[in-house]
Amino acid sequence: MARRIALGKFQRNSGDELICTICGNALVRRTRTMHDGTIVKMGYQDCGCAGFKAAFQEILTEETRKHNDRIAEMRRRRIENLIRQSGLGERFRNRTFEAFVAETEWQKSALQAAQEFCLQMIDGKFNVPGLLLSGSVGTGKTHLAAAITITMAEDGCPVIFGTAASLLSKIRRGWTDESEAQVIDEMCDCPLLVIDDLGKEYSKKTDGWSWAQEQFFQIINTRYENYRPMILTTNFSMEQLTRAMGDAIVSRLVECCRGVRCDGEDWRMKKWQTIEKGV
Repeated sequence: MARRIALGKFQRNSGDELICTICGNALVRRTRTMHDGTIVKMGYQDCGCAGFKAAFQEILTEETRKHNDRIAEMRRRRIENLIRQSGLGERFRNRTFEAFVAETEWQKSALQAAQEFCLQMIDGKFNVPGLLLSGSVGTGKTHLAAAITITMAEDGCPVIFGTAASLLSKIRRGWTDESEAQVIDEMCDCPLLVIDDLGKEYSKKTDGWSWAQEQFFQIINTRYENYRPMILTTNFSMEQLTRAMGDAIVSRLVECCRGVRCDGEDWRMKKWQTIEKGV
């Protein structure tokens, strides 16, 4: 492309010759001798003058920049599509690892575990353990889950992100046998599933409780059997989570996920207290 542009800009016809418009010299015709002795004209050689070479290099540099810009734009759009399709809310799309403030040793350890998980996934390692992030409210668990989602999307990995309740609602909305199965299959088969606030959907043992337990068992067990990683966050202790979800689900999570504690002050309340004090 750059050569064609350079030829068009810096060469002109003069009778049967091509003339370099920079130095004025005639260009050498390329020829090829066929097996029967016929000489075939094959075009012209580039001018060897310094001006043409400099002009060609300038055009080549510009064409390379445009090509790289097109590639970068295509990548940006693909990442945006992956993040949008993941279900990650607008509020969480700036929750990157760089924006995470780790104030306690628990939070520093959790940040490191989340970054290590992404590195292992990006390196293509098989059977990467998922993460079960536990801790009190407002300590950064969802932030880290969102940062993992963003990082993996930037690497081109499809992710499904949602709270446990919103994922169950998504299944309910497709409450025909075919569409419900399709939604569950997507959660079972996607390369990475991120479930936020696991356990809250079991706060009351209603008629829907056993149905919810059944859905999550199917999803978690399928991923467990096929070495597909999960990121989960919960405010529950292991005892509370077991009471809520049952031994079968929690036992599988313990085996396929690395338990990571993320404790500290509730950053939302801390922010509000700062506002109240007028700091």
